[in-house]
Amino acid sequence: RKYIVESVLYWAEEYHIDGFRWDLVGLIDYETINDVMAAVHAVNPDIMFYGEGWDNYGTNMEGYDTTTQYNHWKVPSFAFFNNTLRDALGGNESKDNGEWGFAMGSSEKAETVMYSMRGMNSWASNPNQTINYVSCHDNYTLIDKIIISRNGAYWDQMVKMNNMSAALYMLAQGIPYIYSGEELLREKKDEWGNRYHNTYDSSDYITKIRWDDLVNKELAQVTDDYYAGLVAF
Repeated sequence: RKYIVESVLYWAEEYHIDGFRWDLVGLIDYETINDVMAAVHAVNPDIMFYGEGWDNYGTNMEGYDTTTQYNHWKVPSFAFFNNTLRDALGGNESKDNGEWGFAMGSSEKAETVMYSMRGMNSWASNPNQTINYVSCHDNYTLIDKIIISRNGAYWDQMVKMNNMSAALYMLAQGIPYIYSGEELLREKKDEWGNRYHNTYDSSDYITKIRWDDLVNKELAQVTDDYYAGLVAF
């Protein structure tokens, strides 16, 4: 615990890092996380802490309460990825079967979206504990998920689904998280059109952001008008 606290405090003071994203924070006990935040916030109270609060399927440490979503009340200054809203909007990311989310037309997900919009997730004490998103580095990009789920839909319909998803998670109570390139309708696919999910070890061809696509007026409208407009709002 001492090593972790002093390391994070050093990074905050020496390199002026203003946010720390914890991968699988559910593997760390909540007392350590609280000690880290107390030390860092004494230097800069605006530094953000958030991460993956999954329950890790029984890998929690015996005798310790870990930093999971369901222990949210023990770490009131820590925020968690809102997989509840992600799955309700875009379909369950653990399934590659093209499951529809609310944005694709699944009305049965509407109530879950409504509760997340109001910041009323069962695993959060307040909206500042929720990181609202619909795509991330180890998921399909938003437009890829829509294409897989709504194969056969017209392109302009899928763009509208993308934009509605963005509006809902960005305007929901909580903290919006935009995956890099989502505003460019970024696709992660290879030369043969195969789309990829977790691309940590994929080639540049698959993972690159295609800035040249901005010459497309329709795409520029999504980027400059819709996403930028939501951020400004």
